[in-house]
Amino acid sequence: MTSDRATRGESAAPFPSSRPSEEYTLFAHELGAANLDEVTKLYPALLQSSQLEKNNVRKIAQLIHSTYRRDPEQKPRLQALLEFADTLVRDTRKQALPSSPYAYLHLLSFFKEARQYERGYEFWSWLAKQDDEYVNPAVYGAAIELLAYHGQKLGDLEQMYVSALKRFPGTFSEYHLSPRAIVPDRAAPMIFPGLHMTLLQGILTARILHGDWRNAYLALDTALRLFPTQVPHRFFELFLYERPLAEGYQVFLLACRSGVNMTSHAVTRLLDKIASLKPGPFESSTNGVILVRAMLNAIDAHQRAGGKLHAVASGIVIKALGDLLLSRSFTSCNSSDRERIVDVLLDTVRETIKLFASHGIPPSLSTFNNIISAVAGRTGRIDIIENVLRDASAVGLEPDEITRRAILVAAGDMRDMELLAASWQKLVEANAAKGLQPQAPDWLTLARAASKLNNAAFVEEQKVLFAHTLTQGMNTKIQRELDRAKARGPEVGMSDSLSTAAIEDGLRTILAHVLRMSKSVADGHQPSLYESPVAMSIDMSRSILADTFASEQELMSLYDELTTDARQYRQTRKQGDPSQILQGAPSVPRQHPDSRPQEEVQSPIATSPTGFPLDKLRYENWKSINELLLEADIYETQRQHEVDQAMKSGAPVPRRDYGLGTRSWVLLYAKAAKGERFVLPDETIAKQRITRAEAKAEEKEPGTETNGTTGIASDTVESLLADLDGRRLVLRLRGLDGSSAVGA
Repeated sequence: MTSDRATRGESAAPFPSSRPSEEYTLFAHELGAANLDEVTKLYPALLQSSQLEKNNVRKIAQLIHSTYRRDPEQKPRLQALLEFADTLVRDTRKQALPSSPYAYLHLLSFFKEARQYERGYEFWSWLAKQDDEYVNPAVYGAAIELLAYHGQKLGDLEQMYVSALKRFPGTFSEYHLSPRAIVPDRAAPMIFPGLHMTLLQGILTARILHGDWRNAYLALDTALRLFPTQVPHRFFELFLYERPLAEGYQVFLLACRSGVNMTSHAVTRLLDKIASLKPGPFESSTNGVILVRAMLNAIDAHQRAGGKLHAVASGIVIKALGDLLLSRSFTSCNSSDRERIVDVLLDTVRETIKLFASHGIPPSLSTFNNIISAVAGRTGRIDIIENVLRDASAVGLEPDEITRRAILVAAGDMRDMELLAASWQKLVEANAAKGLQPQAPDWLTLARAASKLNNAAFVEEQKVLFAHTLTQGMNTKIQRELDRAKARGPEVGMSDSLSTAAIEDGLRTILAHVLRMSKSVADGHQPSLYESPVAMSIDMSRSILADTFASEQELMSLYDELTTDARQYRQTRKQGDPSQILQGAPSVPRQHPDSRPQEEVQSPIATSPTGFPLDKLRYENWKSINELLLEADIYETQRQHEVDQAMKSGAPVPRRDYGLGTRSWVLLYAKAAKGERFVLPDETIAKQRITRAEAKAEEKEPGTETNGTTGIASDTVESLLADLDGRRLVLRLRGLDGSSAVGA
């Protein structure tokens, strides 16, 4: 991959003359210190005296961009950033500044992220007419992204992409960035001068935003084929944000396996999406245990790929553990079962906190608050609240308003009126100490908690006491919350259908997972993701696509056929061992620099940061992209079916994410229909899914053929059954059977 820095053509020297002016020296210092305010003040004088260089222009634009990224919500700051960016654009168009394509990349990206699409569009319209001093492939890529968010048609953006490839051919860039290109040596890292990933990222973004999921995945496939360990994290994050959770989860794990360090925001986004998962039509038994395991699996992969853990992740996991207690089977179980489950849960929470502490992440106040709100109340254990407050104080953390609201929540869950009244009083006193009255979140939390005790009267009493502080709008919100809580009825969590035994067994499985992770840290040696792979799907199942092939050898043979030169493939087939192609080209003997005869030695095997030999990693990535194409194909087919049904009935199209995914459910049913045995890790859930599917088939509306797939059209299932020929399925998904248009 060509380094952006290496292709900038910018002088490393800060100033052309041997003695820079004092003004320039001060400017360079402030620019290096990222002091935007001072840089803004010094800029006009340096522009006037023509002291700014290409490198300075890039760094100014980069500073504007990075400043916005640090605090995108600060509106007053945004206005100042926009004014300075407009100044740079104006001076660039007047040609008062040295040309700097990488400055323009930052400006276009800033306009995109700040949603200033018109500004970006106008600037690009000017840039597009300039020569190569102003535009390079990276600028094209940034422009394609911006225009995609601006609403430009995909066809126009695809044409821009092709134009950029022809304008900047590099070393056969158009070929290497095509989905059917092959690499000379699958076991070695590749170097392609003039090949810019920013351009590929731009068209990938456009395809995702316009719903062209197939070509978006093929663009990701291209990136992973070329640079299996160096794909920028933005490639993967786009799928996490724009595609269903089941797909986003697999893409996240794909990034980790490649050694990509995903951002903390991406990790949090993934965990939040898992935590918010609700039962859908494909999860007749949405298993909360599987979801917690999926969280830990992702966290494990992230940190083993070199990523850092953050306190917010532990809070999300702890809350998800507490959500397991919302099962009706737990709330109605006998005291001995209940006590046993709570003990395992508390052990798991403690070990989770220890695990994060071993990574340098001590428990935060948020961690303790989550234990109070998600665990204490649901277990009915007031001693947990007392212990949590004591433990927090021991590490120098004192309760805040969120802690007090958490205790209110716990009091409601415990149905403990005395605790609720006492915790509300402490919340009132804490506000008064700051010169404040109870705030809106305080009132709404009180309303929700009191509703669980059927004691709206207590809320009314407090409203009378604080009538002088409550507006009509606030009174309306409180009443609305009381009404909403009453309408909701008993709280039911995502694991409602789990049995008591399943909860306990699941918690013990989770605890064992946490202990394994902790032991690796304590031993000082964490196994690589190659030595100890993680599950790649959110439901923790193994690859189903691979199961459609007679053997791994057959799948590998198809991979060889599609990713090697035809002559090389035919020659290897004649030798009778197609798997040998996967080992890559023979190592080239190396000589010492002085060219004296030396004993021939083999080149070391190139590996990823996660321990994978590159040929193995490329193969695994190829398989994962096939899985994702299948997941997306089923999702989009079902989605289109729902749209068609909604249009016929005049009903709104349901908005939903299929949670644990459509892939495993539908193909599980397809295999069962063929009389074949297929078992997920939890065989009971597998059987329940098939049973529910058959029951739904019997309950179908007249004239609607569902084949037991809770809504999937008959022809969809039939096509899936027919496509269980693995080779034909892969070719269709990749658009290699002539049925789909595949972009560059």
